[in-house]
Amino acid sequence: MGIALLPDFLAAHPGFGAGLTRVLPDWEATPAHLFAVTPSELQPERIRKLVSFMKENFRVALSEATETKH
Repeated sequence: MGIALLPDFLAAHPGFGAGLTRVLPDWEATPAHLFAVTPSELQPERIRKLVSFMKENFRVALSEATETKH
């Protein structure tokens, strides 16, 4: 049990957000940036795939969250 700051798309996800209750409905967090930092430009394939996956999925999720708020 506890309080966590979660993005709307994650809190509303049926596999993750089930049973969660929003405790401050009138409050919104300041938007944050997400960065992927690697030690060099030579990256293993698995890291390139992870970054590509995150870019695509976060872009889609953020677009959907923005559309539902307006």
